[in-house]
Amino acid sequence: INPLETIEKMKTSSPVDFTWEVSPGDIEHSFGQTTPDPWPQWKESDINSEVIVGTYISKVWNWRLLKAIDDLFASDCQFDLSGGVSCETIDAYKAAVLNRLAAFSDLTMLSDDFYWEQKSDGVIDSALCWTIIGTHDGFSSYGAPSRTRVCMPGLSLIQIKNNRIMSLVERF
Repeated sequence: INPLETIEKMKTSSPVDFTWEVSPGDIEHSFGQTTPDPWPQWKESDINSEVIVGTYISKVWNWRLLKAIDDLFASDCQFDLSGGVSCETIDAYKAAVLNRLAAFSDLTMLSDDFYWEQKSDGVIDSALCWTIIGTHDGFSSYGAPSRTRVCMPGLSLIQIKNNRIMSLVERF
């Protein structure tokens, strides 16, 4: 095959319709990974706990941008995770996130409920009820791949101060 001739033929041929019907309950990742919409830039006046936690869910869990952890978490953040996972540093937390993503390559985190309360000292106490959906198709601390579809609810208690996550307690 001559690549230049093939490209010329593709340019002049009619466009291919890549639409498909989405059935209720399917998640985006089952239709192929696409580039996410750009996340809006924060304005100092608009930052609140919902923006910070929403950015955390979208960038870290759904877009897999682990670099965002450095931007969202305080350098001395305290972690208390499910399953006896011990994280003393942000790098250890990134490793825990990678472990979960390795086990569930199509993992999606959904925010179910979010509650928060502003304290007088500037600390925001918040609770996030979430659900993760994915297929157990990778080796990790969760064991050998079972190819089982998983829908797991969880709860995160998050403390925020100075627009950074200071403490994360997670249970599922």
